[in-house]
Amino acid sequence: DFNQSMKNASLMVGEGAELIKNTDSNINKLMLHLVVVLQNIEKASENLNRSLEVIADQPSQLLFGDPFPSRKVEMEQIER
Repeated sequence: DFNQSMKNASLMVGEGAELIKNTDSNINKLMLHLVVVLQNIEKASENLNRSLEVIADQPSQLLFGDPFPSRKVEMEQIER
C-alpha cells in the first residue's frame, strides 16, 4: 500500500508540474495577445483624438468632408 501511495503521489506531482508548465505557456500566449490588443487600442485612441481635434477645429468636415472656402469667397467679393 505504501509503495502504491508513493507511486500515486509521484504521478500526481508529475501531472501537477505538467499542468503548471502548460498554464505558464498559455499565460505567455495570452500576454502576447493582450499586448497586441492594447497596441491596437492605443492606435485607435490616437486616431480618435486626431479626428476629434480636426472636428473641433473645422466642424464642417464632419458633414461635408472639406471646410467651405469661406475666406476665399469673401476675398473674391472684396476684390470685385
